[in-house]
Amino acid sequence: MNIKKRGLIVIFTVFSLLIVMTSISGGIYIYNHTINQTAEEALKSLRSIVNMIDTDKFENFMENKDMEDAYYKSLQKDFTEIKLDNNFKYLYTESYDKDGKTTVYGVDTLSIKGDGDPYEIGETVNSDIALESVEKLVSDSERILNFLDFEVVKNYEMFLATGQQYTKESNEMVSIFEEFNISTQKLYDSTNVMTKAIDDITSAANATTEDVMNIVGDVEHINSNSETLYEEINTTKQRANELIELVNHLKI
Repeated sequence: MNIKKRGLIVIFTVFSLLIVMTSISGGIYIYNHTINQTAEEALKSLRSIVNMIDTDKFENFMENKDMEDAYYKSLQKDFTEIKLDNNFKYLYTESYDKDGKTTVYGVDTLSIKGDGDPYEIGETVNSDIALESVEKLVSDSERILNFLDFEVVKNYEMFLATGQQYTKESNEMVSIFEEFNISTQKLYDSTNVMTKAIDDITSAANATTEDVMNIVGDVEHINSNSETLYEEINTTKQRANELIELVNHLKI
């Protein structure tokens, strides 16, 4: 691979890694929708810059590694605009040498080492260390994705399953209460029928008692009349005897 293509690949690689690094209120926050939007905007800007790159001049800079190179100075300005427009925290370029060493070229800020100290512009570092940092970033990202897949999504699915079970049990409870309401209504209706039957029996009993009392009254009335009639008969008999006795004393 010639140095032109290699240099462009380096730029694309660096920008691809830095797209996910944004500075918001002094911290770095990663959101899926923000990443997608930032990636699209950054790649769009990057493509426009790459299309304007003079590969011959860029190759000359990569070979000489002169930080005062006028062409690289102009690239620094373009890259700085991309950094500000996309709110990147760190933006820099690297040159990978054949001996496995990596030289860092700053734009307007520096890359941060694993221990938190900044690289110096033009500092030569072991490319293996840089690759380890990238691998660590990838590993951390995979852990985050695995956490989302196996913990967050799993817990969310469990929450949904619990909610569905709760809904099912709630429907069963509603059905039970509806059946209980129907049974209660039937019991209420049966109680009303029994109450009416008792009222009818009571009414009949009261009517029978009244009839019996009326009969007793009639009997007493008849008995009283019978006694009166008996007395009158006796009186009549007595009068008849007196009349017979008077007739016997009559002399013709």
